[in-house]
Amino acid sequence: MARAVGGAAAAAVLVMVLAGCDADGAGASGASGRSVEATATGETVNQGTVRSDVEAAVAAGGLGRMKFTGRELVGHSAECNVIGALHTDGAPDLGRVRDAVAELKKRRWKQTGKAGDDSGEGWLFKKGSWQLDLLAGATSGDEPSTDPMLPQTGTETEPFSGVTVYAIRYKCAQSAAPTPTDGS
Repeated sequence: MARAVGGAAAAAVLVMVLAGCDADGAGASGASGRSVEATATGETVNQGTVRSDVEAAVAAGGLGRMKFTGRELVGHSAECNVIGALHTDGAPDLGRVRDAVAELKKRRWKQTGKAGDDSGEGWLFKKGSWQLDLLAGATSGDEPSTDPMLPQTGTETEPFSGVTVYAIRYKCAQSAAPTPTDGS
C-alpha cells in the first residue's frame, strides 16, 4: 500500500514539476501581490481561490480540516503553489474523498486524470493555468513519507494516513531560490 500511495504522490509532483512554467515565466500579480488569472468564464483564480476550493471540497466530504504549508514546490515561488495535508486515523474513507472530488468538479475543476489501486487513489485536475493533484491513502513508514508538512529531505520515514493536495500555477514566475547542482 505504501508504495502505491508514495509512488502516486511522487508521480503527481513530478508531473507538475516537469510541465514547469511557460517559456517567458510570465505571470500576473494582483493588488495583494499574489499571482492571479481569469479563466475563460471570467472567474479569477489565485492561490486563495485554490485554497478555498480545497477547503470546501474536504468539508463537503466530511473529511476534516486541511492544513496548508507556505513551502515552495521545487523552484516555483510559494505564491504559485498550494500544498496541504489532512491527517486521518488510518486510511481515509474513499467514499468521502470521492464526495470531495465531486465538490471540486462543481467548482469547475476539470478532472484530467486518475490513478490508484486498493491502497489509495489520486485525482488530477485543471482550472485555468492551475493543476491540482489530490491524493488519498496511507504509507506505512517503511519508505519516505508523503506528508508535505514534514521537511522534504527524502529520508523521512514517518507513516502518513490522509489526503494531500499539491497545486501549482503554470505561467507563473519561478522562484529565485538557488537550486543545488552538485550536492554541496
